[in-house]
Amino acid sequence: MSYSQILKNFLPMDLAQMRPAGFLERMERGGREKQQKIMEKHGWEPVRQCPVCDSSLSTVELRKFDTEILNCGDCSTRYAARRPVVTEDIYSDDSYIPVMMENYLQNAAYRKARFGPERIALIQKYLRPGGRPALLDVGCGVGWFLEVAREQGFEIFGQEAGRGLARWTGDRLGREIYTQPLAELAQIQRFDVITLFDVLEHVPFPALFVQDVKACLKPGGIAVFFTPNFDSLAIRVMAERSNLIIPAEHLTYFTKKSVETLAAKTQLEWVVYETCGIDLGDLKSFYESQNQQPLAEACAGLYNYLQPVIDAAEAGNHMRFVFRRKE
Repeated sequence: MSYSQILKNFLPMDLAQMRPAGFLERMERGGREKQQKIMEKHGWEPVRQCPVCDSSLSTVELRKFDTEILNCGDCSTRYAARRPVVTEDIYSDDSYIPVMMENYLQNAAYRKARFGPERIALIQKYLRPGGRPALLDVGCGVGWFLEVAREQGFEIFGQEAGRGLARWTGDRLGREIYTQPLAELAQIQRFDVITLFDVLEHVPFPALFVQDVKACLKPGGIAVFFTPNFDSLAIRVMAERSNLIIPAEHLTYFTKKSVETLAAKTQLEWVVYETCGIDLGDLKSFYESQNQQPLAEACAGLYNYLQPVIDAAEAGNHMRFVFRRKE
């Protein structure tokens, strides 16, 4: 594909909305606070095998907040060497709901306008036609995507691990938001589409989790995953300073090879893979934090021209892929 075509297909983001001043510092402060909450509650447990392929062959890639990030020698997945004993120590914490509500009020309108149509278009491209499709948004948070999906004619369902947030979102949308695990949900409901935006990196056992996603899909149904891409420009430059390296929350970091392994292990059809990152925005925040303002300004100024190329090279710091349950 030519450079002009790559630019034509690119959908830019508003960096002022997505990466405002002080963004990286706030992320790092929040990450340290979550580490402390885990220590004060149920603590940590070690991770001795790759959560994707079960290999015990690994090397230390980097360290952040006293947590080693390991590199699986077999499938190239990166993963935290420890995880919270109880993940709800983070997601059902009393401080979690106000933060999510504040984020919703700050830029929900922008997210719905910028990301909603893009995500709907991706779903419709691979969703097989017929009837009113049932869509489950896993980790639906404040529910802004469910609003968009309902406006586009989907029958909407949400699932959220944080019980307080699930109640708040359910009241706002006038819909019950499920809090039970997908393995239980599969016994009562099947879906045409399951969306998992920035979810897979949070779960302790992603291969088992994808098996549960599969169980919730109708035959021919699709699962749409968005998750950080460890093999990205921004993470290579920023390493442990990357705002995507959050060991208390982001337990697993995927590569394209990880996705291939997941598809094979779960016997799901791998439909599409691409990256669509905000590397230049993250690098802008990184250089701002180092008081290197000229570099920060260069990243912001070049974003519309370089980020499309980074994405096309599959080096964007967010990946998206679609799995289909076979008929």
